Amino acid sequence: MENSYYNTSSTRILIVEDNSIDAELIRLEVLKFNSESVIEVADNFKDFERSYKVFKPHIILCDFDLKRHNAFDVLDVLSNDNFKTPCVIITGVINDEETVAKLILNGAVGFIQKKDITHIRLELKRILIELDTSFSSNFNIVESKLRLIHRIKTIQASFYKLAMEMPSLMSFNEEFNENMEDLTNELESWFKNLPLKKK
Repeated sequence: MENSYYNTSSTRILIVEDNSIDAELIRLEVLKFNSESVIEVADNFKDFERSYKVFKPHIILCDFDLKRHNAFDVLDVLSNDNFKTPCVIITGVINDEETVAKLILNGAVGFIQKKDITHIRLELKRILIELDTSFSSNFNIVESKLRLIHRIKTIQASFYKLAMEMPSLMSFNEEFNENMEDLTNELESWFKNLPLKKK
């Protein structure tokens, strides 16, 4: 697939982990999946916030416990962003179904126990395939927006041409154009607020 996440050599992975040994183990698993992945590590919540804005990861692999913060704080940041970055929670301390369910309800797309660290490769494969589908959907949405706006502009031009041939319609041209511009702005706003995936 052209423009494919799954086939790209520059997939950006952000590891949020305050234990340097665990962070290295996770990094090695990512590299086993794709040796050319671009990886950044944040070992605290503040660094996560910075990396999320600057590094703009395609996927986040996040430890549950981050000292004064935890994965729920990370998911809260992601929930405030229209572009939903997939976040997989990796932990060695949580195994109760209630907490796992809460994490999923708060936006986590996966959950891995550190004792099963090799499962990271399976999760990455699954997520990247889903991102490919989302990319295709986003492209179709943007293409539809451009097509609709082009049609509005064509209608405006056609009405103006008709008004030039029928002067009695010219008095309506300004009001017509204002309505068409309002419609264009509403379309732009609607498309802008769609929950698209980050590219």
